[in-house]
This record gives sequence, C-alpha cells and structure tokens, in this order.
Amino acid sequence: MANERDVIEQLSISKKQHVDSEQFGYPFEYTYSWDWRPGSLTPLQIYNPENQQWHTIISVIGAKFRCDSFVYYSYLKGAGLSIFNEFVEPLLPLDMFDTFLSCRDWEGVICRNIVGNIG
Repeated sequence: MANERDVIEQLSISKKQHVDSEQFGYPFEYTYSWDWRPGSLTPLQIYNPENQQWHTIISVIGAKFRCDSFVYYSYLKGAGLSIFNEFVEPLLPLDMFDTFLSCRDWEGVICRNIVGNIG
C-alpha cells in the first residue's frame, strides 16, 4: 500500500510531465542565453478600421528555453518545487573563474594592452 508521501510524489511527477508535454506542444526554440520564456496562448486585441470594432484573436507564443531553464520551469510550474536556491546571488562566469572578458596572461602584461584593465 502506498503511503501519503508516495502519492504526493507521483502527483508531482505527473504534473511536471504534463507541463513538459504542454511546452513541447508549442513551437520550440533552444537558446544558449539567459533569455527564456514558456510557450503560451495569448489573447490579443486587434482593431479593424473597416468596421471600427475590436476583435480578440489568440496568438501562439513559442517556447524558448535553455536546458537548465526548461528543467527549472517544469519543476516550478508542474510540481511547485524550486530547484534553485532563491536567496543566492546569480553565479556569473566572472565570479566562477575570474577570467570572463579577459585573456589568460597571468602576469597581466599582454592582456592589459589588448583588453585594458578589466578587474
């Protein structure tokens, strides 16, 4: 017999899988950048000057995800779970490697001449 936690986990997995399937139903674009958006149906108001009336049409907004943003979105939207710590500042390549937008001249002679003093 399944306990309550198992049932809740199965429901969460089912909801997450539903979100995944739903997003793949929209035109899908893969991105390497931080700029992502879920796919959606969006009502738009269009004015027809011929009969001077507003009409509502449904516009399809395609999904645009990077692999990590897709996983984040599907867990958050489907299972209600945030898999990233919300209280940590974003980790940027400069913070991780201290080499973003610079070259690998450890003495700093060549890089300073090419890039300028970034740090």
